Amino acid sequence: MWADPVDFPIMGWSPTLSTEFPTTGANRVVTRRTVYAYQSAANRDILVMDGEDWQVTQDVSDWNQGPYGYSPGFVFTVEQIRG
Repeated sequence: MWADPVDFPIMGWSPTLSTEFPTTGANRVVTRRTVYAYQSAANRDILVMDGEDWQVTQDVSDWNQGPYGYSPGFVFTVEQIRG
């Protein structure tokens, strides 16, 4: 069961990077993007970007811990699995 959707402002994302798994009987393609965001996400969260669902698959990198009071945001990986 998922919680109610919320707006999640992001700065942008990287171009997609796809990997195919050529095993017998499989047509699986995993597509990944790196997301640059103003707020953190949690592993397994679902983001809707350009009308498609993307799942957070790794721990979030917090870039807000510097000594100068600058808070550039968070970086994390999302992916889609098809096939």
